[in-house]
Amino acid sequence: MLLLVLDIVSFGGFDCVRVLAGLGALIVFALWLRTPARQTFIWGLAGAFGFGGLTLEVARSVHQLEGVIYDVNPLFASATFQAALAITWTVLALVLTILAVRKESRPMWFFGAAVLAVVVVKLY
Repeated sequence: MLLLVLDIVSFGGFDCVRVLAGLGALIVFALWLRTPARQTFIWGLAGAFGFGGLTLEVARSVHQLEGVIYDVNPLFASATFQAALAITWTVLALVLTILAVRKESRPMWFFGAAVLAVVVVKLY
């Protein structure tokens, strides 16, 4: 199953089409590549796209619910957006670290810890 999300975004007066491929396609591709090094790379790529997609969804939600202009500068100046990112990223980091301990996955645990460190640095 391939999910494809097209979204027209305006950054700095330029309209562009953002294409975000769904995680389903990346997961199928990761399973198709059987070597561990390639699987680690693809899972990392899927995680990066998922993290970016989650952040974009938070931005879109703040835009829709709070009326903040959907552009880089107004979003980053919004206290609501900053709080929503801090909460979302913290929950994501905790879920990743708990899953990593259960699955005994060091890379997943380090990514969760890195996300939590970014949240702590972002709050100061």
